[in-house]
Amino acid sequence: MRRMDIEEFYDADPRRRPSAELELGSEWIGADGIQHELNYVETVHEILEGWQEHMREPNSAQWLGDRLRAAGVAVGPTADPISDS
Repeated sequence: MRRMDIEEFYDADPRRRPSAELELGSEWIGADGIQHELNYVETVHEILEGWQEHMREPNSAQWLGDRLRAAGVAVGPTADPISDS
């Protein structure tokens, strides 16, 4: 998965920009060791149970990606780690 610019994220769905957000942590770690930030955008109406326990674990971004794919929120291969390229 390539790195997404925050403006791209908001532009992809006009409901996102005015939506309230809740920060779910800025210490999510990808397989590549790069730190990521996760925010809950209210218009999505979903919070992943267990995120607090998994956030600081190695490769926690993979855990997150697996849950998002299982919920139908994200698509992509389940065996490939989430990366910034």
